This record gives sequence, structure tokens and C-alpha cells, in this order.
Amino acid sequence: MIIGQMAKAALPVAIFFTVVPGLLLLAEHPGTAGFVITAFTLMLGVIFLIVIVVILCITRRPPSKEKS
Repeated sequence: MIIGQMAKAALPVAIFFTVVPGLLLLAEHPGTAGFVITAFTLMLGVIFLIVIVVILCITRRPPSKEKS
């Protein structure tokens, strides 16, 4: 359960690292160093967000009932 709680705590950070670079990317000029860094940060934020969502989905599953 600790992993699920850590994932819940990391969710706002993952959203922040996805939304802010996405908005900044609109203001950057393509081909500049700032554009590349912002695009890379956006990609890392999306990967981080996907990992957090997968962890939350796995930890919220009810335990399977096995028949003896």
C-alpha cells in the first residue's frame, strides 16, 4: 500500500511536469535549444505520468479470490 500512497503523492508533480512544458512549448521557437529542452521535459513528464497512472491502477485492483 505504500507504493500506492507514493504514487498518489507524485501525481500532482507528474501533472505539473506535463502541463507546464506543454504550455511553454507554445511560446518557444522550433529549432532552438529552449524548444528541444522543453520538448524533452514534456516527454519525461508524459512518461512519468503514465508510470504513475499504471501504478495507481495496479494498486487499486481488488485482490483476486482463489478457490481452494
